[in-house]
Amino acid sequence: MCGIIGYLGGKDATPLIMEGLRRLEYRGYDSAGICVVDAKGRLQTVRAVGKLSNLDEKIRQTPLKGSVGLGHCLAGDTLIQLSDGRCARIDSLGEEASVLSLDPGTSRLIPLKAKVWSHPASTDLLEIQTPFGRLRCTPEHRMWSADEDGALTAKPAGGLKPGDLLAHARAWSFPGSPMAFRSVDAHRYFRLGAPAREKLRQAVDQHGAAATAVLSGVSPASIHHLWDESRNASEAVLRPLAFGLGLRFPLHDCEPVDSRHGSFVTLPERSSPELMRLLGYLLGDGHVGERCIRFKDADEDTLRSYLLIARRIFNLKARIAPIPEVRAFLLEMNSKALADWLRVNVVGRRRKFLEEVGGLPDEELSSFLRGLYDAEGAVALEAGQVIFGMVDVELVRQVQSWLLRFGIIASSTLSPASLKHRRPNAALALTIARKDSMEVFARRIGFTAGRKRTRLERVLAGKREGFYLSSRPLPLRKAPLLRRLREAGVPASFLKPFSGGKAFTDGRAREFLRALAGFPQAAAIINELRRHMDGDLLYQEILSVRRVPSGGGKVYDLEVPGTESFFANGMLSHNSRWATHGKPSEENAHPHTDCTGKLVVIHNGIIENYMPLKAELEAAGHLFKSETDTEVLVHLLEEKLKGLAAGKAGFAPDLREPMLFEAARQALQAVRGAYAVAALWSETPGMLVAAKTASPLVVGLGEGEAFLASDVPAFLDHTRKAVFLEDGEMAVLRREQISFFKLSGQKVEKKVHTITWDRAMAEKAGFRHFMLKEIHDQPQTVADTLSGRLFPLKPGALEQETGMSASALSQVSRVTLLACGTAYHAGLIGKYLIESLAGVPAEAETASEFRYRGPIIDPKGLAVAISQSGETADTLSAVKLAKQAGSKVLAVCNCVGSALTREADYNLYTHCGPEFGVASTKAFVGQLTALSVFALHLGLATGKLTEARARAYVDELVRLPGLIRTVLGLDAKVLELAKHFFKTRDFLYIGRHVNYPVALEGALKLKEISYIHAEGYAAGEMKHGPIALIDETMPVVALATESPLFEKMLSSIEEAKARGAIVIALCTEGETRLAGKADHVLTLPKVDPFFSPILNVIPLQLLAYHVANLLGCDVDQPRNLAKSVTVE
Repeated sequence: MCGIIGYLGGKDATPLIMEGLRRLEYRGYDSAGICVVDAKGRLQTVRAVGKLSNLDEKIRQTPLKGSVGLGHCLAGDTLIQLSDGRCARIDSLGEEASVLSLDPGTSRLIPLKAKVWSHPASTDLLEIQTPFGRLRCTPEHRMWSADEDGALTAKPAGGLKPGDLLAHARAWSFPGSPMAFRSVDAHRYFRLGAPAREKLRQAVDQHGAAATAVLSGVSPASIHHLWDESRNASEAVLRPLAFGLGLRFPLHDCEPVDSRHGSFVTLPERSSPELMRLLGYLLGDGHVGERCIRFKDADEDTLRSYLLIARRIFNLKARIAPIPEVRAFLLEMNSKALADWLRVNVVGRRRKFLEEVGGLPDEELSSFLRGLYDAEGAVALEAGQVIFGMVDVELVRQVQSWLLRFGIIASSTLSPASLKHRRPNAALALTIARKDSMEVFARRIGFTAGRKRTRLERVLAGKREGFYLSSRPLPLRKAPLLRRLREAGVPASFLKPFSGGKAFTDGRAREFLRALAGFPQAAAIINELRRHMDGDLLYQEILSVRRVPSGGGKVYDLEVPGTESFFANGMLSHNSRWATHGKPSEENAHPHTDCTGKLVVIHNGIIENYMPLKAELEAAGHLFKSETDTEVLVHLLEEKLKGLAAGKAGFAPDLREPMLFEAARQALQAVRGAYAVAALWSETPGMLVAAKTASPLVVGLGEGEAFLASDVPAFLDHTRKAVFLEDGEMAVLRREQISFFKLSGQKVEKKVHTITWDRAMAEKAGFRHFMLKEIHDQPQTVADTLSGRLFPLKPGALEQETGMSASALSQVSRVTLLACGTAYHAGLIGKYLIESLAGVPAEAETASEFRYRGPIIDPKGLAVAISQSGETADTLSAVKLAKQAGSKVLAVCNCVGSALTREADYNLYTHCGPEFGVASTKAFVGQLTALSVFALHLGLATGKLTEARARAYVDELVRLPGLIRTVLGLDAKVLELAKHFFKTRDFLYIGRHVNYPVALEGALKLKEISYIHAEGYAAGEMKHGPIALIDETMPVVALATESPLFEKMLSSIEEAKARGAIVIALCTEGETRLAGKADHVLTLPKVDPFFSPILNVIPLQLLAYHVANLLGCDVDQPRNLAKSVTVE
């Protein structure tokens, strides 16, 4: 939609291009495509509609030779047995995996490499059920089934029927390796000696307490507590403080001591049998709270065992207490550090953790299973079975696979959700009924509770040996087998006692083989039977085959060369292949090719005059395949090349590169509109031509390679050297040389920028979505944006950074804030700040309308342009209009080197780091912080603010990072509100003064990502229309924090409540006047009203996030939106 990338170098281009597109997907995602030049100089193009994953899948599907394609046949939740012991969902494997396969020559299991393929699912799938489990696949997918003579045959699932035999593994063996765990910071305390305390005091005095707080993120109060010699210092204070002051941690003469919570907790770095046993018990029936871990069990001896394990592993004291009302006991361990460690390593990465469990050594895996069975296992005396069941169906399926590591065979039974039986969710149960499996279970896994161990011993004592019909080693039917034996010369009288029933049980099969030993004429058949008995497979009858809805999504297959087999949900599965010529590609997706198929163009922007150009080209004989404006570019380039070739006797090899450059230059001169464009010609495979006007384009300079992209993250893993193209400029990329030109053909020299930020800054850091991570980034965002800008607090302090002197500030007669979307809301708040704190008239304008209303621009005024990306097309156009009128421009922007910062006279960066969520959060708070800093310095320059008053405001600003952390603590309460209201279809947000724009922003956030209709209004406007919308189903979010207009805000809340509204109010701590007037109250810390928007917007961001997440919306990439709107 809004991102392009090109690569020229010696590496395989496809993975680099795909990686770059992934980095740019946040810009938009309606379609994607890729074109590469192959070894023979041909252009290879693949395109797909929708998100990048669709293109990724099409690239995997594209046949490598002729018309041979691949069938993709298994449901995405199918578990594949990997060769290292892990068991992973097929939809999580990526492009390649090492799987366990069956060697058909030896009937042994071997590891082999497999390729993974996928495509969209059909409406229905087949569900095959055996006692071992279920498998969903397409009717064409083939399974290894035993025929009448016991030979394995690949049969399509559509041809299978109840009674057919499918193979599953008898057992699998892996060496395994321990699991490594990530460390977390434990909350520790230190006793400060006199030298350490004095060194800290000197460093703090040198910077000042307020500045130190900003540098370190530690509150002034916490710093003040360090001087109290009777108190121990928390590591959470000392570590960031030392870092902010440039001191080494721990300080000399800084002695660790026991905290009031007891001894230091020990957090393991690697797995062990005891640790895995406890983690199994935790996942079975434990709970991890904010700082507490709890287990509940009816057996006190079980809890006592785990209490001792916790003491040995974690060095933690714990307690066991009875729960009389439920006849159970509670084990409780209090440790914030352990709770954090469990969230980071287990709970927060549950699926990945469980996948890695399968790769543990046998002793650790059996201990983990012991923990699970202690929590959720039982012994059924009458049925003579060991049972394990949970609503976590995927975990139970994993357990079934792990049991096979020890040769334990468990059947599975799925119980669907049933409100009648008080079962709101489906549950899966495993049953161990075979005596041999139960004996191994008792020896290798077992139970901790004495009660369960006794029951298991009783069941085993009454078990019969070898009577197992569900899983059997011989895939042969009795009748044809006995017939073959009679034909080999075995007397019918000998065979008669074995003739009952259709198949042999395990014990009867072994007895039969012992009896046959006396008939040498049957040696070949006996050897065949022994091979089955000693092999790695068992066989089960299919219970049912039925059609089920696919649920949409995708289906998958593995390609295992040689053996053509792998284990899917424990069953032996086959590859499926057929001949295909592929499906038609999506014609409107980029890249676009010319009539010859040798030219290709990618483009971001809008070609305004594409209709007349298209008519001219069609008249000249060009055939268009799509409806897009971009295709005009490639045909126009083709036409210009034809004209140049006609004048120079064809495409002579030494003229091709200059001809491509000249054709591109001429074509772009005929184009009107916005574009970032790149062209590739198969006749010049070592050259890319690119150009831009009003859309971003940056060139990356590597060692022997070159990149071009819409944004730096696309190539940041490969080079930090970048050149930003200006409007009307072109770039010619070759591996060893990159040249830059104006559209006139004049060569220009460009500055090479070194990118200082790291792509890792944009990673999710354990959060589920970028948006949630970026909401939690905001304390650091404010601290980074304030850093270095308030000390010294005097006129001209910003000059070194922005280039704007105190004299220039003092002469500003008017400020016009130009922005779009969320940035416009920041501008509205900036208007209040500038007029109130600096006494300068200010107006906030939507940039998209500014240049179309004939604005009267004061040449002595200052235009403040606000943009996260610095590439917003409407804001850039408004800036150019302001500059043409003689106005100076200050850019408030997050992206260094963006088009806006290059166009502006002065730059004030927000230092937010990359923001990847489409819905802006931390960029908005960064903009408010930067505007607050600007307003303070402008107020000092104009004389509106005294230094003392300005310092009072500074004291409030430096408190904000800590206050934001406090507000983020409301997350759980906001989540509960979201659960209550996420099905509501309309919301109303109201605020006054600086919080009126916050109401607009809250409403925008909700509708951006949840698609719920929401309106933001100035509360005083309620009576002028919006109040007509209010009824008893309407939530009204009221921003009622401390303000000179609080009484008026209270009156608006009462008006809404009188009409039946459900009021959700934000108020300041200590406020009591909302009692009885609001249905739900979120209490925020006290802060100066001018800076309250920075705190108040955070609960609104969290509410939008949780509502959208509960609705199943794509939070980071909402429909129809792009991160950077680079076209009008």
